[in-house]
Amino acid sequence: MGAERTTSIPTGTVTFLFTDIEGSTPLWDAHPDEMGIALPRHDSILRSAIDRHDGYIFSTAGDGLAAAFATAADAIAAAIDAQRLLHDEAWPDPIRLHVRMGLNTGETDERDGDYFGPPVNRAARLMGVANGGQIVLSAATAHLVRDIASLTLLDLGSARLKGFADPVQVFGVSARGLDWIDTPLVTAQSSAGNLPRPNTEYVGDLADLQRRVAVLPDTRLVTLTGSGGVGKTRAAVEVAWLAIDEYVDGAWIVELGPIADPDAVATAIASSLHVVPQPAMTTAESIVDWCLGRRMLLILDNCEHVLAPFVGLVSTITTSCETATVLATSREPLGIAGEIVIRIPSLSPDHGVELFIQRATAADASFASGAAERDTITSICDRLDGIPLAIELAASRSRSLTPDELLERLNDRFRLLRSAGRGGLERHQTLRATVSWSYQLLSDVDQTLFDRLTVFAGGFDLAAAEAICCGRGVAEIDIADVLGELVDKSMVGAERVDGATRYQLLETLRQFGEERLEERGDTEWLRTAHLAHYETIAGRLGAAWLGPEQLVADRRFDLEWDNIRAAHQWASTVEDLDRAVAISGHVSTHAWSRLRNEVAEWAEQARVLAEARGQHPVTVLNEVAYWTYIGGSVDRAIALAEQGLADTTDPSGAVRCRANLLYALMTAGRAAEVAPHLPALHDAARSRDIEPASRWLAAWARFQGLVGGPASASALEQLEEISAELDVPTYNAELRRMRGMFKLTGEEPDYDGAIADLHQAIEMIEKVSLRVGWAEANVAIAVVFGERPDRVTVVRRALAAAYDVRNWPAMEMTFELAANLLARAADREAADTMMGHLLLHPAGWGEGGVTFRASTLEMLAGGERSEERRAEGRTMERHEFVAYVLAHLDAIVAA
Repeated sequence: MGAERTTSIPTGTVTFLFTDIEGSTPLWDAHPDEMGIALPRHDSILRSAIDRHDGYIFSTAGDGLAAAFATAADAIAAAIDAQRLLHDEAWPDPIRLHVRMGLNTGETDERDGDYFGPPVNRAARLMGVANGGQIVLSAATAHLVRDIASLTLLDLGSARLKGFADPVQVFGVSARGLDWIDTPLVTAQSSAGNLPRPNTEYVGDLADLQRRVAVLPDTRLVTLTGSGGVGKTRAAVEVAWLAIDEYVDGAWIVELGPIADPDAVATAIASSLHVVPQPAMTTAESIVDWCLGRRMLLILDNCEHVLAPFVGLVSTITTSCETATVLATSREPLGIAGEIVIRIPSLSPDHGVELFIQRATAADASFASGAAERDTITSICDRLDGIPLAIELAASRSRSLTPDELLERLNDRFRLLRSAGRGGLERHQTLRATVSWSYQLLSDVDQTLFDRLTVFAGGFDLAAAEAICCGRGVAEIDIADVLGELVDKSMVGAERVDGATRYQLLETLRQFGEERLEERGDTEWLRTAHLAHYETIAGRLGAAWLGPEQLVADRRFDLEWDNIRAAHQWASTVEDLDRAVAISGHVSTHAWSRLRNEVAEWAEQARVLAEARGQHPVTVLNEVAYWTYIGGSVDRAIALAEQGLADTTDPSGAVRCRANLLYALMTAGRAAEVAPHLPALHDAARSRDIEPASRWLAAWARFQGLVGGPASASALEQLEEISAELDVPTYNAELRRMRGMFKLTGEEPDYDGAIADLHQAIEMIEKVSLRVGWAEANVAIAVVFGERPDRVTVVRRALAAAYDVRNWPAMEMTFELAANLLARAADREAADTMMGHLLLHPAGWGEGGVTFRASTLEMLAGGERSEERRAEGRTMERHEFVAYVLAHLDAIVAA
């Protein structure tokens, strides 16, 4: 970056113009000689236009530049002139440069010829959503130029800018000799993943961060390091939003700070990614399996306290998954081969002052920030080594201390530390000293509550703080006021989520408070109180899930998941089997709909603990059986369900055992063993002594076992009746899928009606839970049996959907369809290869599945080299097999 004077430096209210060449990197790669000629011309055109309209160039990073103007009219005139000249320029063949431009106006800080503050960042982000040849403006700039007669402003609506929490109004510019290029803006659309949108704008060197982004797409592992409180998490999120377009499979963040048990790291990562457990694989291996082939960014935040199990997993991901990038944050490098370590620096003096003023003004609207105060604030930031968290803690005291008084107290505090023989302070000592100083300024009750709040994993609400932290010197009635004081002093963070206030502690502050809590001897009783509270919360949410408020319950489960996990972990630690089993049961339906497969490990831990006591809780066996089936270990799922059915006297538990057993038997090709369970399911669905959710499951399982049979219509009616009673959105979507399946049966199947119902089911599922591939597989069956012309495309799409979530039972169904289509398309080699894999297992889904496979084998009868090809299919690695099938389906479509 370099500042270049073309006129006087604008100050006060300034309009910023940012420019960049669209697609310059591939142009340089393909035509370096021509670009060597074109770029100086580009630079000359922009500089001349800016100079003619009294602009000041303050940055020339990359192939773009940034300029400041005293008036919005000058800025827009410079942009229009430049675009006209760029359009008319005779570029060296085959080069044609298309430049995107963004403008924003606002009050900003100018220091030494450079500019700082949100208005500058917003101009850069506006430029980022423009296409080559477009000029886009913020609402602030558009308001200032709206009366210029030669301009036409086009309201482009609201757009999401990378790094901004809320949508921003964007306007396009058309003028004489410069038509608007009608191409949609390149907005930061929501994508796959769970990357949060920041609540505040990034304070720091944005241009430097953008340079760092450039290494991500071509790198397997980047670790952001730095001392506590330096802003590693915020930088990681900002970098991810800047690079999001490079990752078609999304950016995923896993917060490891709340994970106290290193052995729970893999399950927490799996749960955040919605990884389905895979047969004969550990959780870590299932994560690696899920990442294979995905172009994704995986952010693993706050790793330092769980490095031992973490390093091995990350190393395997980076060596096995060529298309995935891991972005880790840690106080120290991971020490993995190929790791690129980027140290997050402290804030520069200018950015430190900017942050201090922002936070001080938030604490006290009358806060003065004149020249004299700025000098003192600069000294404060220097004293605090530019550490953002330390600066925020200091700034929060601005309501009661002037900058001079604050600096004096900090000097006294640090002088005491140095006089104690510690010499110069390291950055981590500076932060700890600042945290300790802020803590000591709290009242006794404030300190006590702060320490107790460290029992929470992740965020929490006021009700939880009152329920868990009261007593032993802290009155419940006082907690709201004390919590407010801690927020005012930046010791606790607060934000509005779904209309309610959520609180959280930064990891550095939480660790400090945890140490104090341990010193007080209060850890054990608080964790027990935390367990009791969140067992109750999980129970309430589990009950709410089984009704019309399912989506509200899902959202609350998401918010409380870290605390529910921590509560279950404490129950396991102290061997409180009853509460561990209760929590697993309460979260079961939510976990099923969101693929939170860590519940499988919770259940397995409870099973081991129970067996050691000679117990076999049916709730635990059902959980283990279900997740074992989802992971493809069908035989073990059958054994567990049969064990639970033999041991239980609980009618609801027996229903779930039968449902798990029935589905696993059908998948295993053992449909003849299903019939004996159907009468019991029928009776359970009608019984008013069984709670409605179990009655629904009984009706659902019975219908599955009867599809195509004479009693399937009455089974569907029964399912519809109970679904109407419960009105659970996910169950309603599943009912729609069952209706579609029913229409595929009978002597005259209604293929059109079935496809319509199944597509509607897919739409409903997308709104209420995660797609796991079953409805898409059912659509594929309908189009194949209905002889639809698009059947190959639909089967391919169904296979890809099931593979995306690693739903192997659904994939096996689509493999049968694909083999049949390949045989019909005369691709015998591929069909025979597929049959080698399929014949490893009996045909699933009853007589229909057996008959369909037989028809495929009949088409392949008498083929040469069949056995050789089938041997190849039997030994093919499963990911390789999926790629093989998809490639041959693609070949049919292309032909």
